[in-house]
Amino acid sequence: MGKIVAVSFEGDRLKIVHATLNGRKVTVDSTDIIPDSDLDSYLKADKSAEYIVTCEFRRAYHGVLSTPAVKSGYMGKLIESKIRKSSGEKDFTFIYSILGERVVENRKEMEVFYYAVNNADLKAIAGRFYDNGKKVKAIYPSVFSAVALINPEGEGEGRMGVFGAGSERTIFLTKNGAVNFIRNYESHDKGLTDYDIQNINMTLTYCFQNLRMNPSSVLLMGDLSASQDIGALPSVPLSGLSMSGNIYCSREIYDEFVLPVGACLALGPSNILSREFKNINMLKTYIAYASMLFITLAVLCMGLIFNEANDIAGKKHLVDSAVKNMSDIESIFSEYAAREEEVNRYRPAVTFLNRPTPDIHKMLVSLGGTNAGNLIFDSIEARTDESNSLIVEINGTSHEETYSSLQSSLKDLVDALGKTKNMKVTNKSIDLAKYTFKIEMNYGTE
Repeated sequence: MGKIVAVSFEGDRLKIVHATLNGRKVTVDSTDIIPDSDLDSYLKADKSAEYIVTCEFRRAYHGVLSTPAVKSGYMGKLIESKIRKSSGEKDFTFIYSILGERVVENRKEMEVFYYAVNNADLKAIAGRFYDNGKKVKAIYPSVFSAVALINPEGEGEGRMGVFGAGSERTIFLTKNGAVNFIRNYESHDKGLTDYDIQNINMTLTYCFQNLRMNPSSVLLMGDLSASQDIGALPSVPLSGLSMSGNIYCSREIYDEFVLPVGACLALGPSNILSREFKNINMLKTYIAYASMLFITLAVLCMGLIFNEANDIAGKKHLVDSAVKNMSDIESIFSEYAAREEEVNRYRPAVTFLNRPTPDIHKMLVSLGGTNAGNLIFDSIEARTDESNSLIVEINGTSHEETYSSLQSSLKDLVDALGKTKNMKVTNKSIDLAKYTFKIEMNYGTE
């Protein structure tokens, strides 16, 4: 169940219905008739946020066209292309309904009724509401609002309906709930006149000759349904549109506000609101839902924060109590800080003394156990580097008689030193003139 406001543009007047919609049941709560010029002030005063609109568009394009039988996903594009070609319009919105299919030259074709309106005309209507901060949920062409009130059952031969909106008269042909034909003409008289009967007869003849349809009756809608003194009679029976059991209002209100009441029951496919405003509506809906979600999350977060605040307050009370029971904690902490500062003064020296260093004694033992052959160590120098390893330099002389034997002995010595644990030879050199040699090594920790 929801509240709904329907606004019908009928000439220089607007007819407005506030109703309650429960499924397909409509209960009219209140009605208004205002001049078109008062719409802005009405919208500013009205608390409703959303409206449905019905309107007769003077520059509408409508008719029946044939298309190849294609998948539903391609039907809209195909119809749009045909409308653009036949009307010359480039920027428009359209609705359509499939009337049936037929076989032409062994090809299956679909018969489609379309109704198209220039987007500038749609914007002129919808913009008046959006300029006042209101949302237009749907725009229905007047004929589709009227059709929504006709029971489609028993329409095998089709039915013809006639209604007036201001000085505009609309005759339409419907079959199985779908519009097949629309004709508009001007009439300056309020009720049904012989001029209307003449137009009805002309339309009946056209439908029979061109559409091969012979309506079983003509339904008079709105103020045309009242008894009139007319001299001419149509070729089919006339009858006033009955008020179905799902509409709750007086007969007078029903006849006076037939189009806005019908708009309350119009179906979604009859909505010709342009994509621009549909996107705006979708965005507003998303924002509304997002706002509700944000508010819900904010309330939940505030509840969690409140609970946490209570928990923190309780813990703070326990801490305060513990602090009060330990009156000497401050002096103890001061003494601890002073001693820690004293320890930190000696920490670098202790760290230096505790760092692992290569065992020079083991290194000398390893060198002493190395077979040097006829090579004599004259000096051994060792120093530490940044990586805490020993840089070892050995200088010596040789008692070998030839250069080749000196080189061979030095190679054997270097190979033996390279196999010593933690020892790595980094450089070696020979002075052949003096029969001396030098070996540089790196001795690391285990």
